[in-house]
Amino acid sequence: MSLVWAGVLIAFLTYLGVPESLRSLRTPYERQPVFDPSRDPAVGAKPMLPTRDVLGRDLAAFVRGSDRVLLAVLGPCDSWSASQVNPASLRHGERDRVILVWLSSEETVRRKAERLPSQFCAIADPKGVLAVQLNAYWMPRYYLLDSSLRVVECQPRGVDLQEWGGWE
Repeated sequence: MSLVWAGVLIAFLTYLGVPESLRSLRTPYERQPVFDPSRDPAVGAKPMLPTRDVLGRDLAAFVRGSDRVLLAVLGPCDSWSASQVNPASLRHGERDRVILVWLSSEETVRRKAERLPSQFCAIADPKGVLAVQLNAYWMPRYYLLDSSLRVVECQPRGVDLQEWGGWE
């Protein structure tokens, strides 16, 4: 008789949707995130960049007088996406500047930054705060900034850096 009541209780809870609610609490990572281009920074927006890079250089002085500034969110230093980026391919003109953002500790990023050419600077974003603000849904993702560090253009989804008109 108790099996009958257990069956009735299970049927009633299933009717109310309780098992599905419990399942969604247990597996929140199965939900697929969706890229939302409306969350990209607006043209003219100023990302919350630190005032200095990991080597202590002033960012405003670093970009002053530059023709173009490329901001690249690369992911963690040891990630596949970061290893696929060749810094030499990111710079075009002598007056171009590149700001690299790695989602790693400041010490790890500092070790990488010490080997970069002078037209590059590096920022550590270990908690991904800047990456979220920039809507860096995939990595590497690129942003074109002006010399006052305001957004000029964001790399569109599905367009590689070599195809992107902002950095030709």
